[in-house]
Amino acid sequence: MVTVPRLDRAVSRSVTPQKPIEALALGRPVILSDLPALRETVTGPDGALHATLIKAGSAEQLAEEIAGLAADGELRVRHSVEGQRMARERTWSALVRRYEQVYTNALHQKVEENRSGE
Repeated sequence: MVTVPRLDRAVSRSVTPQKPIEALALGRPVILSDLPALRETVTGPDGALHATLIKAGSAEQLAEEIAGLAADGELRVRHSVEGQRMARERTWSALVRRYEQVYTNALHQKVEENRSGE
């Protein structure tokens, strides 16, 4: 299990760390603070979360979630399998394919706009 606890600070809200994705790819369940940048790293394309989120800065909730996950082997396995599946979509190759599609669509749209404006 990997934990990524953060305080609610500007940098924690905006900097997307790689550690949660690396942990998921290794099949490790992840517990992290519920901040926008961290939430983004563990949210799949379908909007499903693949980690346990806790209130930022809450040591008590972090301890509870660690204990709960440690006690529930079935939940750990489910998190592991789901996390690995999601992490496969976050490889550089997968991201480049997505960006390529976005840029291709934007280019085609611009070409069509130019044609219809002539």
